[in-house]
Amino acid sequence: PVIRWERSSLAELGAEFARWEIATVAASQVLGVDPFDEPNVSEAKQATATVLDGFLGTGTLAAPAVVATAGDVSAAAPAEVLAALAAHGVAVSDPFAIAAGLATLVGSGDYVAILAYLARTDPRHAALERLRHALRDRTRAATTLGYGPRFLHSTGQLHKGGPSTGVFLQLASLEPALEIPGERYGFRELQIAQAAGDYQVLERRGRRVVRLNLGSDPDGALEMLVRAVSAGSAGVAR
Repeated sequence: PVIRWERSSLAELGAEFARWEIATVAASQVLGVDPFDEPNVSEAKQATATVLDGFLGTGTLAAPAVVATAGDVSAAAPAEVLAALAAHGVAVSDPFAIAAGLATLVGSGDYVAILAYLARTDPRHAALERLRHALRDRTRAATTLGYGPRFLHSTGQLHKGGPSTGVFLQLASLEPALEIPGERYGFRELQIAQAAGDYQVLERRGRRVVRLNLGSDPDGALEMLVRAVSAGSAGVAR
């Protein structure tokens, strides 16, 4: 189901902010929850800090264990996820098959979230939307696309603290180095640490998650992933 709100001008966006802020507070009152409490956001921040502390001590950023490679593209996934993919006939030696194979783990009532720790460009965003649509069409599930790390403070809480109905595809690449004044690490290291921390918490929470490092040609690798999902070579369990 889709609800579409049509606004006649950009000036009305402020009213939408007010609408949904009030709706969130009202729903939280009915549910008996604190809308400002984000325990799993803090958990992800701590995981990021731990990765950065390790980097400052050793000069190396801890990353999830790689389980499959193709050139400089690599995939990481929890053992339970790999076992489930293998049980569905997914070739777990191929990083693209692992990522596309997430579709086989989507069941009724689940949603698929693309967690893109990538620099946003218009062509790349268009490719990510094609990926989202391909996953939607293959699984008939709701799909979301968020850019890391900014989604961590909104849907990131749902991903980790909500019901275990999410299936997560984290996409990462090595972005250009950019200094952070006054810090011993740069924005590139910070983003890598945030992606690693996000993955660690999702894994710790038992979520179905795959991380795909797109390597030195992220746009080319992304197009290959779109084709793999669209081809449906992994099949879908519904």
